[in-house]
Amino acid sequence: MLAFRTKRMLQTVFIDKQLGPKVDTAKWGPEGREIVQQTDGMRQRVKAGLEKMSETGAEELKEVLVKYLILLFKTAFMSRGISLTEAELGFKWSDAFETEKFGHVDDWTFERASVLFSLAATYAFTATHRDRATAEGIKDAAADFQKAAGVLGLLHGEMREAPWKGSPDLSLDTLDTLRKLMLAQAMKCFYEKARDENKSASLMAKMAADCAALYQDVSSCMAQAKAAGRPIGAMPKDWLDVVEWNRLLFDGVQQYYLSAVHLEKFEYGIQLSRLTYATNKCGEAVNATVNANPLMRKQFLDAYELCRSTHERAKKDNDLLYNESVPNFAMLPKPERLPKLLVKPTLPDAFTDPTTFVEPQSLPTTPVVSREPTPVAVLPPVAAMSAASLEDPPPTSNKDPPPPSFKDPPPPSFEEDEAPAVCVLT
Repeated sequence: MLAFRTKRMLQTVFIDKQLGPKVDTAKWGPEGREIVQQTDGMRQRVKAGLEKMSETGAEELKEVLVKYLILLFKTAFMSRGISLTEAELGFKWSDAFETEKFGHVDDWTFERASVLFSLAATYAFTATHRDRATAEGIKDAAADFQKAAGVLGLLHGEMREAPWKGSPDLSLDTLDTLRKLMLAQAMKCFYEKARDENKSASLMAKMAADCAALYQDVSSCMAQAKAAGRPIGAMPKDWLDVVEWNRLLFDGVQQYYLSAVHLEKFEYGIQLSRLTYATNKCGEAVNATVNANPLMRKQFLDAYELCRSTHERAKKDNDLLYNESVPNFAMLPKPERLPKLLVKPTLPDAFTDPTTFVEPQSLPTTPVVSREPTPVAVLPPVAAMSAASLEDPPPTSNKDPPPPSFKDPPPPSFEEDEAPAVCVLT
């Protein structure tokens, strides 16, 4: 199984120092500055985690990367209208495949893209370190590979709209090839689980056919990338070779299981034709892995030996007992695949939770209300009025205005601005 390198931060950025004073505290209040400070601190944790990623620290790094993406979203939202170039705030990241190349862009979306790429790489890393000798380990590895594919698919969609040019590892063809590789490896996990559970030959043949088709697709993409000098083609040869080894392996294994289906139907000649092809292809895989890690090579040797011994027995039985003609392999129908692919790109829970990527709320503003002066009637001096007139005022005529009220008029009512609606990143 293959993982790929994360990107690396190539400079230290002081987000709070360079951006914090420019954030509108009258609009966002003290919480706005606090978010910027948290973003600054979380970025330092990401930088340290990427530089020292290990098997034990990878799970924590995944959480840190997601937390940073959430804070990055909020900080970018509050910084709309602020020029990062004027703030001297830019982001410089290494290329995952060609370390002498890098990207440097004064844009929040480049920072987000680089973090998403590294998150996908971290999921691929943890997937390759699962113990696939156990059912739980196989399940976790398949889940991690599918999440890596999901993050790469999300990044691929965002890169299609990016107004800037980043490092070569963020090219659309590279992201698509990596996504396909993650799905192929997830499908291999499902195949291994079914094999260990002794599923039927018919089901195993279809699952192996899915693996063969997925690895064939990845192999074609990588061959094109290598021929065109694309980024993923710069990976070490032993890394690229693993894809070709698996392509050969599953090209043969699918025929091995399909031969067992023919045996169940007493189709001995067709069985032998498929077994001959399966043995040859698995033999090619074994020859190609001569310099591979012994533990990795064992799976290819085991598959070849299974095909070889089954072929030897089938040929002997057909020669001595059945005497069926062996058809040309090229004339046989291609193996059938599953009606629906078992693997698909998925996303970490934080990306599907509608309460995660929520825009920060600005402080409510009080509208300015104009008040017209209330006219007040002029009264005669109290000294000019008799005591009797105070106790029993004379009736007013229709021409005279009513006596004024000495009570203060109630203040005009008005509603405060409603808080901005919650926006959810989808």
